[in-house]
This record gives sequence, C-alpha cells and structure tokens, in this order.
Amino acid sequence: MLKTGKKIVLLVLALALALSVLAGCSGGYTGSQVKYDEQNGGKGAEATSNGGFIVEKGGWLYFINGVASAADNNTYGDVVEGALMRISVKDAQAGKNTAEIVVPELMVAQDFNAGIFIYGDEVYYATPNTYRNMDGEVETSYLNYKSAKLDGSAMKEYYVQVDDNSTQYRYVLDKDENGNEAVYLVYAGTDKDDKSTLYSYNTETGVTTALVTGYSEFKFDETNLTNPVIYYTMPVIEKDTYSASSKSGTEEGYQQLYRVNAAATSGPLADVEESEEFLSAYTDKTADENDEYRTMKYTNLGTLVLDGIGNLKMEDDSTPFNLDLKEGVTPRTRNGFKYSVMKYAAGQLVLSVTSGDNVRFYTLEDETYVSDKNWNSITANGNFADDSQGNLTPLATTSDRVSSSAIYYKEGDAQYYLYLGGDGAIYRVKVAAAGSGKADYVEEETIIARQQTGATLLFIDNDFLYFSQSGTNGNALCRVKYDGNEDNYDWFNSENYSEDYTVTKYLELDYNSSWYKPELIGETLFFPNAESYAQNYIYAMANPADNKALEELNDIYEAVFDAFDDIAVKFSDASNLAKYYYYGGDMSIVEDKEGEHYNEYREEDFKVFEAFKTCEENNAYNLDFSGLKDEEGDVYNTRGAFYKMIGQISEDDQESNEDSLKTDLLLTEAKDDEEDAWTWQWAAIFVPVGVVVLAGAAVATVFIVRRKRK
Repeated sequence: MLKTGKKIVLLVLALALALSVLAGCSGGYTGSQVKYDEQNGGKGAEATSNGGFIVEKGGWLYFINGVASAADNNTYGDVVEGALMRISVKDAQAGKNTAEIVVPELMVAQDFNAGIFIYGDEVYYATPNTYRNMDGEVETSYLNYKSAKLDGSAMKEYYVQVDDNSTQYRYVLDKDENGNEAVYLVYAGTDKDDKSTLYSYNTETGVTTALVTGYSEFKFDETNLTNPVIYYTMPVIEKDTYSASSKSGTEEGYQQLYRVNAAATSGPLADVEESEEFLSAYTDKTADENDEYRTMKYTNLGTLVLDGIGNLKMEDDSTPFNLDLKEGVTPRTRNGFKYSVMKYAAGQLVLSVTSGDNVRFYTLEDETYVSDKNWNSITANGNFADDSQGNLTPLATTSDRVSSSAIYYKEGDAQYYLYLGGDGAIYRVKVAAAGSGKADYVEEETIIARQQTGATLLFIDNDFLYFSQSGTNGNALCRVKYDGNEDNYDWFNSENYSEDYTVTKYLELDYNSSWYKPELIGETLFFPNAESYAQNYIYAMANPADNKALEELNDIYEAVFDAFDDIAVKFSDASNLAKYYYYGGDMSIVEDKEGEHYNEYREEDFKVFEAFKTCEENNAYNLDFSGLKDEEGDVYNTRGAFYKMIGQISEDDQESNEDSLKTDLLLTEAKDDEEDAWTWQWAAIFVPVGVVVLAGAAVATVFIVRRKRK
C-alpha cells in the first residue's frame, strides 16, 4: 500500500494537472522556439511576398502550416496544424521536409486577403483568443492581433482584440508626419455609435487612431498587401438634417471619394467639427432632456480625391466637406456623382461612377493623384455629357466586361484587363484611348480561353493567367498565357500556336477553396492540398517553366492512374496496394509477415506491386510500368514525386490519415469473436471510468496512477 504522505502528494499533483487542463492559456510566452540568425531564418534580410499564408525572407520561407479552425486547441506550444513554420527555400525546392515550428499558435483569421506579415525580425499575425469566460468556455470567436520574434518568442498579450474572426485587416509599414516609421495594424470595426470605422494601431506607441467613421465602403490594395493607402467613399449629410436621437441625417444624392494613409493623425477635415460653418449646420436644433444641443460627430483624416457634388448643390446647399468648391470651379454634372470602388490593386483604382441612370468606369493611378499638386476633386471627375474624362482614365461605358472579378494591368502606357464572359470564354481587352470613338473603349478583344464557365481568375505571373475551376474537394488550378494574338490561340489553323496558349491544368491538384489562394514564390508553387489523405496541409510543387513541360508532367501523372486501372483488371488488391504506396502509406505494416495485412495478399499481388514500385516491366502479367521512370532515373509512382508537403502533420491527423488509408486500401485480417468481445468488455469497464474522470479529474488521475503501480 502507498503511504499517506505519498497519497497526498499524488492528490496534489493530480489536482494541479486537472486544473491546468481546465484553465485557459492566457497567451503569455517568452523564450525561443528556434535558432534565429543570418544562416537560420534570414536575420537582417527584408521579407518579400508579405501577406498571404507564406512569406520569403533571406532564403527562408515562413508559412502557416495548413488549414486549421478557430475552435481548435490554441494552447501555445501544443499547436501544429495552423502554426507558423519555416523551411529554407533550398530544402523546399529540393523536396526535403526540414520544416520546424516557429510560433506554435493558431493563425486562422478569416480575412484571406491579409495573412502573416514580417517586418524586421518580427512576424505580425492574428490568432484566436485563449481566455475563458465565466462559464469556463474559451471564447474563440474573438481574434487577437499580435506579433512574435522570429525565434518564436511571442508577446504576452495582444495589440488589439476584435469579436469577429472575419475582420478585414492589414499590417503595414508607414511613416508619420514627423518621419517616424512604425508597423501599423489597420482594421475595420465600429465605434460606440455602431458606425463603420477604420482604425489604425501604432504597434510602437500603442496608440489607436480612428482614421474615418461612417464610410460607405473601403478597399485595401489586394495585390500589394503592404500598401499603407486605403481608399473609401463617404456620404455627405444635408445641412440642418442631423438628429441627435437617431445620430444621423439625410444623405445627399452624391458621394465623395477619399484616401488615407495608415499613419495619418490629421487631415484637411480633421478640425471640421470645430468650424463655425459645421457647428451651425450640423447641430440638432432640438434640445434633449438636459437642454443640451448635440452636434454630429465627423471623423475623417483622409484627403479628398473626388467630390461628386452637382450643379444643383453648388451654391446654397454646399457643405464644409466640399473643400474644392471655389470660384471658377464648375461641377461636371447636374445631379452629382456616386462612386463605387470596384477594385484597388497594384496601386491602381478601378471606379464605377454613377450619375442618375448613367454609369461610367474609370481607372486612377496612385501616382497620378500624388504627382498632381493642383488636383481639384470636382474637376477631376469625367463629364458624362461630352464624354470627357477629367483627370481619370476611361475604362468602359457599360458593365458588360468590367467587374470586381476581372484582372486589370498595364503594359507601358496601354491599359488591359482580363475577364470571364457570359459565354464561358476568358477575354483579354486592350482599352482604347479617350476620344478614339471606340465602342465601350475596346481597342482590341481577344479570346484567350474557351469553355471555362465557372472559372475564377486568380492572378497573373510571367505572362501566365492563373485561374481555378471547381475541383473534387476544393478547386483545380489551370493556367494559360494571356499575351498572345488570335493566331496564337488558334490551334487548328495557325502555325504560331503553342502549348503555352492552351489552357493547361495542374495535374488533378485540388486546393482548399475556402482559404488563401495558391502562391508562387520564385519557381515554386505552394498550395493547401485538399486531396484525399492530405488534410489541407501546405504542399510545394516545382512550377514548370512552360505549358509544354506542364503537359508532359500531366502525361506522367495520368500514366500513374492508368497503371492503377491496368493492375485492377486482374489484381484489384494489388492495385489498391499500389495506391496505398502512392499516397505515402506505411509499407512496413504491409511487409510485416507477423502483422494483420501481409498474409491477406497473394504472392502474385506482391510481384505486381513490386513491378509498380520499381517502375519496371512484368512480362508474366503483361504489365509495364517503365513509363513511370524518366531518362535520369527519377520515378513518378508516389504523390511526392509531383508535389510534397513542406510542414509537419499533427499526430491526430497522421493517425487519421493512416487509418483512412488502411481502411480504404488495405486487406486486413478479420478479428475473431473473442477479440471483438474483449473490445466491448474494455469499453464496458472504462467508459464509466471516463465519466468519473470528467466528474472529478483529480480522483480519476490518482486511480490511474495506482493501477499503473500495480
């Protein structure tokens, strides 16, 4: 028997263990996870490809290790899936999985246009809250914005906490008016009056600034994710219509377009609330129960880009917000303009501008606005009546082609865009210059891909358009060159046709469609693998230089699955064994002659499988797998020959994978009745014990310890 003193010690230890299980991790972490210097982690180098799920820094790749859920365990140190990992670029390209965990916290924010950002030697990210409420439940709906050093030591608390996992955000590097540089967290939220607000948090000073309150819509740059500029539209409130009880007023029939930097602390309208004109026009004339008159709150630190005021409002009805309405300035329209920011990418703004029942589409470059020191927000508008463009560049006069899903780009001074037509074809349009008289400003339109109904245009890189189609579990990935002329795409008649101008699919690759889109870094493609037995972890694939090389790889890939079918004609068990090997199953359990699988296969099954494994011909069974080996001797009979996982898989996912592979593909020795009975006996004994454990963790722990001692 145990002595009383030992019993007490065990009880104390058990109670401590139980309390540690029940307590939520507060997020206070110090100490390094990994070695970090110039050779290990790229210390001192600048990060590239910031944002998204993977960032390159000094020859190292930092990436989110797969698609996790906010409801998963986020105890620091326990996280594998969804943690931040790193691997050298060389090892990723060579297919060596030497990745290690840097920050073992969940990175599962649902703004998939944001992601992780690295500035200096710190990584900035968002992670689910780990605190428990009064009921003992972890409030995982809350999201904490924080940072960690690249040796893995994370901050104890957080910069900002929000209650919506899908909150839009960016971490950007910006300079304030005094030239001081800092990392800013810009995020969307609401103020105490429930009005839409853009906030900017200075991670150096800890100061939060409301950049704008009451905007209609806003856009971050969706290509350059580190761009500190945000565009947004603002309604204009009619004078003398403000109601303190509703905290609102009647909106004018026009809008204004602004832009603001993350580091802004003041702007042309920053002090408008204190002006006599504002106070007289936007103070509720009806006193409340305290005989106080309430003035409308107006927060806007941006600079005015476009003012949609019309002729009807230019005299008596002008407001303190019409900064450029001065003598000699005439609005471009009678009724005014409303704006919709369709897209902001690579420093180019795409606008839909409406006046009455008419609409026009324009582009505006950041550089155009910044370089024009005499910019006037009213005369910069286009004129619908005479089709002049003002300071904007005309894009289209109808919505037949342009949309937020199109991709817009420039080559020299020429503007282009790619879009998916209603007929299922993907088109490239060269935009005609203003005054050309071309219908809908179409200088030239070329079909670059036919029969692509349902496609989603992703990005352009090295003259290739990458787009997705619906896959088996997620999305399939395709690409085609977009810079050709009609002859290049005419495979039937033209001598100028080549594979690059044909839509080519990436094997049967299936990436997670509700996460970040695939990313290209250098010559390597990274994606969250949604295939069977992949569990949505990150895989890397050498990106073929052209579509001819991609098609050749497709041929080999197809040959692998043809081999499965060929084997299955006479040897279905051997075919499944080959699939088990292809997906990375543990062959040692099959080769174990004393195990539960080996004796279930015939000698012929193993001979056929061996031919597949060595990529050789088996004349006895009229099967030839030599086509799965190239001239250099490289074999293509495993998934890893085409693309490989670059991170770590959690123990649970690894076990789940192996169980699924065994269940789906292996023959397993049947268990006898006695073994089945013992399984039920085991459950009958320990299920009640489990209930006791839940009811009293400390007592249950002592019980288990004593049993082990016996």
